[in-house]
Amino acid sequence: MAKKKAVKKKAVKKKAVKKKVATSSLSAKLEKTIDKDFQACEELLHSGEGRNEWIEKNCKRLAAWQEAAEAGDARGQVLYGLGYFYGHGVEENDKKAVEWFNKSAEQGNAQGQFSLGQCYYGGFGVKENNKKAVEWFTKSAEQGNAGGQFSLGQCYFSGHGVRKNLKKAVEWFQKAAEQGHEDARFELGDKRLTKLFAERFLADDESVDLSEFTEVDDDAAESLSKHKGELYLNGLTSLSDAAAESLSKHVGDLDLDGLTSLSDAAAESLSKCKGQLYLNGLTSLSDAAAESLSRHEGDLLCLNGLTSLSDAAAEGLSKHEGWLPLNGLASLSDAAAESLSKHEGTLYLNGLTSLSDEAAWSLSKCEASLSLDLDELPESAAEILRQHPSFQDDDDDDW
Repeated sequence: MAKKKAVKKKAVKKKAVKKKVATSSLSAKLEKTIDKDFQACEELLHSGEGRNEWIEKNCKRLAAWQEAAEAGDARGQVLYGLGYFYGHGVEENDKKAVEWFNKSAEQGNAQGQFSLGQCYYGGFGVKENNKKAVEWFTKSAEQGNAGGQFSLGQCYFSGHGVRKNLKKAVEWFQKAAEQGHEDARFELGDKRLTKLFAERFLADDESVDLSEFTEVDDDAAESLSKHKGELYLNGLTSLSDAAAESLSKHVGDLDLDGLTSLSDAAAESLSKCKGQLYLNGLTSLSDAAAESLSRHEGDLLCLNGLTSLSDAAAEGLSKHEGWLPLNGLASLSDAAAESLSKHEGTLYLNGLTSLSDEAAWSLSKCEASLSLDLDELPESAAEILRQHPSFQDDDDDDW
C-alpha cells in the first residue's frame, strides 16, 4: 500500500483556548504572514479536512515558513514541516518533517504534537511506535485539538498503543465531534452525508460507494452532482426534492436502492438522469411518478421492489425505452399486461406467479425481449408465452 494511503494525513482545528507557546520575535510582516497561514490551516482542520491541498496551494510562501521555523517559531515549524511531509515546495522528506514537528511539539504547540503523533502512528520518518503516537495525541487532545482528540479516540477504539477502551474512545470522539470533526461524528453513528464528506469523493472519476450513509444534506447532493461515474447511495432511506433535483445532474449510474418512498417531484427530477437508475427499494409507485420515470433516458430503470402496479402506472412505464426489471411483481392485470406489451426495451417479469391467459396473449405480442419464469406460471399462460419470439425462460436473471 502506498505510503500516503496508509494513514490519513489530516488534522482538525481546536476550539479550546489556545495555549501560549514560545515564539521568536518576527518582523511585523513575517508575523502577519505566519499567523494568517497558521490560522488558515486551523480553520480547515476544525472539521477534519486534510492539510495537503492547502499546503500545495500555498507553498509559494515556503521561504517565509522556513524563516519563521528557523527563528524558533512553533507555528512556522509546523507549516515548514508540512511542506516536507507532503512534498510541496520542497522534496518530500519525512525525516525532516519529523524534526520540525518535534521542535514545535516540544514547545507545546498542539498541532505540532498532533503532527508528530501522526508520524509515529504511521511510521513516517521514524520507526512506527503506537505508544509514542498515543503520548503525543494525548498532549494535543488535552489542549483541545480536535485532530488529536479524534486520533486518540481511534487508538482507544482499536487498542493501538493503549489498552482498548471503548468508553474512552467515545469520550474523545464526542469531544472532537463537538468541534465539528466529521469523521468523529461518523464514528459516533451519525450517518448523515454532509457537503464536506461528499467533496472528498469528487476526485474519484469512477465508482464511489457511499452506501454507509442513511441521509444526505441538500448541499452534499449538490456537490455529488458534479461527480462522474457510478454513484452508490443505496443506504439512503429518503430523499428530499431538492436533493433529487441535484442528483439528477449527476453523470453516470445512480444507485438509490435504499429509498422506500419517492415523491412525484423527486421522480420528475430523477427522470433526467442519463445513466442507469436503480430504485429497487420502492414497493409502490404513484401514477404520476411512473409517468415521470418513463422519460428516464438511461438504458436501465430498475424497479424490482415493486409489489403492485396500477394500470395507469403500467401504461406510464411502458413508454420507457430501456431495460425494465419488474421482478417483484407477483401478478399483473390484463390492462397492465396490455400496456407493458408495448414496451420497447427488455422487460423482466421473473417474479410473476399469477397471470391470466388474456394477459399472457398480450405479453406474447411484445416486440422486445421478455424474461419470465414459466415454471411459476399457470400452464396455459406459460404455453402461450412460449410462442413469444424473443422469450427468455430465466428464473435466475441478474436483474
